[in-house]
Amino acid sequence: MIMLALFDFLVGAMAVLAAIGARRKNTTDIFSQLGYLSIALAAFIGTTKFLGASQLADAHRLVSHAAAIAGVPFAAIAFFLVSRDTKLWASLAAGAVVVAGAILFWQSATYALLAGVLAQLIWLWAAWLKRREPGRILLRVLISVVLTTVAGLLFAGPGLFYGVEKLNIFHGLLALALLQQYYAFTLTAQRE
Repeated sequence: MIMLALFDFLVGAMAVLAAIGARRKNTTDIFSQLGYLSIALAAFIGTTKFLGASQLADAHRLVSHAAAIAGVPFAAIAFFLVSRDTKLWASLAAGAVVVAGAILFWQSATYALLAGVLAQLIWLWAAWLKRREPGRILLRVLISVVLTTVAGLLFAGPGLFYGVEKLNIFHGLLALALLQQYYAFTLTAQRE
């Protein structure tokens, strides 16, 4: 359980780092900070749960689900907003769609999967728009998308993978993906 707590803490730390790298002091912060801080909150609650506070299992599940269906898309929208000059009304409309979908389809596992896929597509689209800028922003986003996809498809469930707890691999890959997102935001900030 100590390793699970350590790897979940690592996800939370990388989410906080990504939130710091994403700060722009404009409308984008609404999305980036809510997205990354929801991921960090889920990870830190998970860390506490894995350290022995089993009564936090329901809270961890609830906050993790909220991070998956709203936080992850918010982070993607934030990156899209920094890659383009988007009007305020369009930004708020995108946020409203994410919130409405999260409320309407709260119980749907399919919606959580679709929200994650849509978020990955938004990341890729925004990175494609930045492909000509130095710093390999597109490469950073591609690495993040691959790591997140592999983590979710192969290691999200319980069990062992060659003697290693699958959740440790899941959290490790997510932490690396968040680190790549931090780099993508930071490189984009340097170009502004």
